[in-house]
Amino acid sequence: MLTPASLLPPNEAERLATLRHYDFTCVAPDDILNELLALSATIFNQPLAFLALVDEQEVRFPALYGRPPVQPLPRVNALCSTAILHPNALAYENLAVAAQTGADAPAIRSAMALGAAFYAAAPLRMPDGQTIGVLCLIGQQPRPFSPTEQEALTALADVTSLAIAVRHMCLATPELGTEQWDAVCHRLRPDMHSLHSLLGELLTQHGTLVPVPPAVLQQVQQRLQMLPLILAE
Repeated sequence: MLTPASLLPPNEAERLATLRHYDFTCVAPDDILNELLALSATIFNQPLAFLALVDEQEVRFPALYGRPPVQPLPRVNALCSTAILHPNALAYENLAVAAQTGADAPAIRSAMALGAAFYAAAPLRMPDGQTIGVLCLIGQQPRPFSPTEQEALTALADVTSLAIAVRHMCLATPELGTEQWDAVCHRLRPDMHSLHSLLGELLTQHGTLVPVPPAVLQQVQQRLQMLPLILAE
């Protein structure tokens, strides 16, 4: 199924070139990218979080939290295709009442057919500024998604984008390879565990409110700021 022009950003050729550069098909279970997805799902209390790479005619899902691997979707049937058209986080708070334009109508119908009621995504923007895909959340119940939550999801996507770039650098460099990327994951893991512990304490204190209280998100984002420093070591 050909991708309609309404889903193609103006920089599509450059974007696809960047995707080809960083392209990957799957993520190992112990990879830190999966821990970032687990953290994202926990922060926003959603059952499913995943990475989506938007290719020329399809959307692929190399890492998922909350469900087994899934097959690629035609680009026209994936809301991630609409999400990459936006420079910041995008949310469909209630898919059942979302305005269906020519660009996203098939994807909204497809998402609802799979049981989704809520969708939010933030761009995976690589160091050259090109967006290769999105970090997504999906829920089975509608929910509001505040501007503060959108900022937090964007911060998570930014850290994830940097992790993808560092991962590629390690795996594509013979003298570094998987051993170096495993070492990076090892350095990050204590901070990830600390973040999960902090989040548990905050949710116990504030409860699982919707939207997530700014006081919770602010402390999580402060801790997130440490991860790029470790990735850059």
